[in-house]
Amino acid sequence: MNSDQRSGLITYLKELAKKEDRGALAQLRRGLGKPPGLSIEMMPYVTPFIPRDARPSHARAAFTVAALFAIYPESTDIGNIGDHMKRLFKASGERDSIELRFRAMLNAPFDSLPHHLRQAVNLLRSYGIAVNWDDLYSDIINWSHPEKFVQRRWANSFWNDNTRNTDENINDQSKGE
Repeated sequence: MNSDQRSGLITYLKELAKKEDRGALAQLRRGLGKPPGLSIEMMPYVTPFIPRDARPSHARAAFTVAALFAIYPESTDIGNIGDHMKRLFKASGERDSIELRFRAMLNAPFDSLPHHLRQAVNLLRSYGIAVNWDDLYSDIINWSHPEKFVQRRWANSFWNDNTRNTDENINDQSKGE
């Protein structure tokens, strides 16, 4: 699956949100709490964007991101979950809790990642912090890579004040779409 196919799914999800297709978003939310790809209700919306020869990690990522998007479609083209959680950390009075949740997410195996991401997305929604869905989609695909480059990038964004996407840039463009 290439970046155009991933972007195709995200573009489609954004169109559903823009049209306020509540029925479709409700069908996608039914995938929350289920292993990715096992919610029959999601299949008509997600399956067309998964090539037949796609690796299992691509299909799992597509179903995961679609279900999460359905609970909070606010989108940005800047940052990653580490950046978003850093903004949440700074905005929240529950800093210890945010950091503990973030650490647990970084340590999560793929099978429990959707649960951790659901908590994170709900927290981001409660503070109005938009999500970079394209980036998250790619990161979920690569979550199980042995070098853990996704986890290291998120950690760098969260704990390093010298990251490429500074808070000011993210704040200025948070709700870019």
